Parts: sequence; structure tokens; C-alpha cells
Amino acid sequence: MFIESSGDITSSEILARCSLSRKTLVSEIQAIAVYLKNYGAEIISLKGKGYRLRIENITQYQAFCDEFLYRSYRREHLQVSKNHLVYLIMFEIITNEGYIKIDDLSKAFNYSQGVVSKSLHVARGYFAQFGCAVVSKPHYGMKLESTEWQRRICLIYIDKIVKQGTYIFDQKYIEIFSQLFDKNLYSMSVIGHHVQFVLEEYGIVIPYGNLVKLNFYILLAQSRKDVPMDIPEYVGWLAGTMYQQAGNNITEHIRRHGLYLSDADSWLITTLIAAYATVQTPDELPPAMLEECREDTSDLIEYLEGLYSGVKEYFDEVFVSQCICHLAELKIRRRLQLTDDTESTYTTKHEGLFMAEMCLDFAVFYHQKYTIRLPETEALRLYFLFSNAGLRKRELRARYRAVVMSRHGQEVSQNIAYRLQQDQRLGIVLAHAIEYADLTKFRWEASDILFTDINLSDKELPNIPILKLDFSRLPNLSPSFYRFSIEQMASAISPLIRDKNMLRNKNFKERGEVFQFLAQQYVPEPSRAAFIADCEYNNAFISDERRNKLAIVSTSTEYYQSEEIVIIFNRLAFLWDKENVQTIIFLSRRGRPYANMKICNKILSSLIHTGTTNLLGLSMMNADEIIHSIAKDLNKFK
Repeated sequence: MFIESSGDITSSEILARCSLSRKTLVSEIQAIAVYLKNYGAEIISLKGKGYRLRIENITQYQAFCDEFLYRSYRREHLQVSKNHLVYLIMFEIITNEGYIKIDDLSKAFNYSQGVVSKSLHVARGYFAQFGCAVVSKPHYGMKLESTEWQRRICLIYIDKIVKQGTYIFDQKYIEIFSQLFDKNLYSMSVIGHHVQFVLEEYGIVIPYGNLVKLNFYILLAQSRKDVPMDIPEYVGWLAGTMYQQAGNNITEHIRRHGLYLSDADSWLITTLIAAYATVQTPDELPPAMLEECREDTSDLIEYLEGLYSGVKEYFDEVFVSQCICHLAELKIRRRLQLTDDTESTYTTKHEGLFMAEMCLDFAVFYHQKYTIRLPETEALRLYFLFSNAGLRKRELRARYRAVVMSRHGQEVSQNIAYRLQQDQRLGIVLAHAIEYADLTKFRWEASDILFTDINLSDKELPNIPILKLDFSRLPNLSPSFYRFSIEQMASAISPLIRDKNMLRNKNFKERGEVFQFLAQQYVPEPSRAAFIADCEYNNAFISDERRNKLAIVSTSTEYYQSEEIVIIFNRLAFLWDKENVQTIIFLSRRGRPYANMKICNKILSSLIHTGTTNLLGLSMMNADEIIHSIAKDLNKFK
């Protein structure tokens, strides 16, 4: 209300609009006033008039307003891509043959010129992925410079706007899209039928999202049939391949149906098929590419083992096979100068920090080997391969193997073992019953837990966790095991969270101040500049990890040698990459043993999924209280 209003606002107006009590209104106004002081403005109370917003630093305040309104508008369209303004600008530029000015875009989309300029910067990056450039001319504005081939591919990549148009477009844009794509459901259905028929004939599998792009291109070609298109030289290697045969076959089917496709269109269809066909087994690959991808996979596994000792055992034959296929698909896309969908992989960052950042390690590895910087989406495609490998490894053995030994004999031990296996809440898949005489002869494993009602001496104790229970008081196994599991988790994470690393009541106002503070407190002086650059690079990659006013700053053990996690509680929330942040987690990542990193990831997952209110509650706890809160949340090892 204060941003929208140009004059004084009375208490009655605020109470009526926000449905607040007078007591709540006073406390909220005080909180807002403290918050706005950080952004060049303050709220003053005027007797008999209400409240007035007084601006002291117009530049700082205007920047705050731009970001605030951006977030508010985005919240109204949560179902729409987070880059919807970027795509709107791209569409406006790509469909306009003449020049267009920032002021025109600002008026068209009801955003300030500053916000439009930032989104335009992102749009330029997207255009550059396809060899297009937005050029500016004084007093005229800007326009897109590209070949027709590149322009059409850009239009295919913003097809998501077509699917989401009803949410953010007025009738003007719906009509433009209808004209551009000559859109009608019958033609789309027929095209999809012919395309799928030909692909099945050649045994080619394309994910649905990319199949939609192929169908959209055929519709797009109908509205641009009068625009000549040259075929780039870099697609020439597809001549005579199965992909070209399928592309030519699709073109013939579409022409017989009465739609227009030129020979150049046939080549672009061939390119899209080759770029997005799924390689299902390594045997499908040419020998030279198979050998190259096999070598890359082996080098990647060794590279990750060097970063996280012990991770190698998780990469089984299935992972190796899938990774070879993935790298082959990647190489084909890079050769055809195409990339994966920029929006399709943001949902992968939901299990904490570690898996997503292993994808960053893959991007670093690929750049070191081939001097090619992969787009974030191409790196994140490996996320599911890493995650699936870990899930398969988890299935090979029980989360816990229970070994039961009772003073009352084998029959009682077996009964308890059966009960443990049947209670799915315990996470125990295997249970063995043993006699006291078997204690020293039994083959113990790292995942074993001994359940017993016998008091054992130190000499008799095996080097495993032991849960002492009264077997006569059944069915109290679940609560006892739950408490035991919490204590086990707490003991595992306690070395990582210490009171000395709980930093409270900080007053950071921007991300750079946090990096500078961490460098001064935890990094040797000669390495501080490199540390800050490393933090900025990692931040650009994991910016969408943040939830609940939480930011994660990770670096290498090269800069921060300690395994302990630093938790910073800021006094007020501040903007960090257009998101409010009040809690910062700092840790070293690269260089940790894999087992240790898995525990760190459990902690991060718990904090990321903690509600904002609970996260603020943590700021009032000491280290032991935080440890047990996290342990209760995790409940048991996974």
C-alpha cells in the first residue's frame, strides 16, 4: 500500500484493506519501518493524518521497489515459468522484424525499465545459446540479428509460452500466437500421429517434451513458408544417417497430408530428431563415439572419487552404461549447437545440496577436459543418474540389520526378530536370531544393531551399536528403537555443528558482504579473492536451492579446511538474488569423504525443508538443541 500510494495513509484504510486489529497494525508498521530503513526509506506517523512514507535515498528505494513488485507479480502466477518476463521479451523481439525500445517493453508489460533491462540481459544469454544476437542502435532501439534457422529454433524453445499463455497473456498475444503457429487442434493431432508413426518405424524414442517441440516446428513452418532458410554446414554429418531417413519420411507424410515443408525444413526436423533421440544402450553408438564416451565416464568417476573418497563404490555397471548414453546424447547436441530445455531441470534441486552440486563438478570436469562450458541444464541432466545410483546401492542392503539375542533362548529371539521385520516404521529389512554362544563367532557387518536383554561385559561387546531392551515389555520396540535412532543420528551430526559456529544478530544487507565476512573469518588471506570467486560461481549454480529464507554457501576444503558447518542468523531478511534470505549455511564440500558428505546433505535437507517459523526458532537454540531438532526431523538413517 505504501508503494502504491502517493500520499498519507490512514489507519482506517489499512485496517479495512488488511483485516488487522489495531494492536497488530502498530506492531506491523513498526516492523516495516525497521525493514525499510535498510532500503533508503522510513515510515513516519502524523497525528490526525495517519502514516507517510518518506524517501531518503531514492536510488536505493527504487531498486527495492523494483524487486518487491517483481516478486509480488511472480507470486500471482506461481504456475508460470519463473522466467516468464524473459520469454515475453524474447517473443516480442523475435516476432518483430523492426526495432523496439526498452521503453516500449516497459509500457507493454507494466514493469520498470530497470527490471526490463535485467530480464533483457537474461534474454540475450538465451539468444546467444542459439547463435542469435540482440543489437542496439541509438535512437532506434534494438532488434534481433540471426539466420532464419536460428530464429525458428528460438521460437521452438519458447513454446512453453504457448502452453502457459492463458495465464499471463492478454488477447493480443493469444492472437499473435494463433497467427504465428497457424494453430488448430486437428492439424496438431495429425502431425503428432505421423511423427510418432515414423519414429516408431525407425525405433527412435524422443521424450514427450521434446516431441512437442518437433510438432510445434512443423506448425511453425506453415506460417514462415515464404521466408527462405539456409542450411548450416555443421548439420552435414547427418547425411545418410537413420535420423535423416526418419526426417525425410516425416516430411513426405506431412506433405501428403497437404501441409508445407521445404527441403530445408526436412533438415531442421532431422536435426531435432538427432538432438533429442534417447540413446537406450551403448551398443547403438558408433565404435569411435562409444570408446570416447566410455573413456569420459571412467575419467569422470575417477575425478569424483578424488573429490569425495568412497563415492566410487556407488557407481555400478548400470550407472556406467547410462552415463555413456547420456554423454553421447550431450555430444550430439553440442555438435548440432542445441541445448536442453532451460526450464526442465529446476525441479531436480529438491533433495538438498549434494546431488545438484555433483552436477556442477561434472560441468567443471567437462570444461577442464574439453574447454566447453556446459549450460546448467545439460549438467543437471546427470542429477538423476547420480541419484538413481545411490538409490540402487541403498536397496542392495538393509538400512539396518537387526541381530537379536535373548536370555530366554532362540525361540524368543526369533519371535522378536519377526516382530522387528514386520514393523516397517523401523526401516529394518533383515533380522537374525543368535544364541549367546554365537556372539564371538557371528559375522558382524557395519549396518548391524544388536538387540538384547543381556548385560554384556566390555570384553564381550562387539564393535557395533547395542540396544538394551526388556523383551518382556512388548510391544514397546518401536519407541525404544526410535529413541535409539535419534541418538545415533545426533552422535553422527554433533561433530559438524558447534556453538562457536552459531553466529547470531548479524546485519548483512547483500550477498557480497556475506562472502567478504566468511573470507575474513575462515580463509587465509592469500586465498580470499579466489574463495570469493568460488562462492560466486557456486552461488550462480545453486541459487534456486533456496527456500524458507535460507541460503547455502559452499566451497572447497582448499579454502575452508574444517568439516564443521557455520550457521549465520541475520537480524533482518535481505535480498539475495531476488529472494529474501535471513539464514546462511556455510560449509566446505569438495574434498570431504563421501560418507561425511552424505551426513552433511541430511542436515541441509532437513534445514531446507524446515518451515520459516521453525527456522527462526532454531536461531534461539544452542548447538545441542539444534542437533537433536535435526535428528528428530530425520528420524532415522537413510
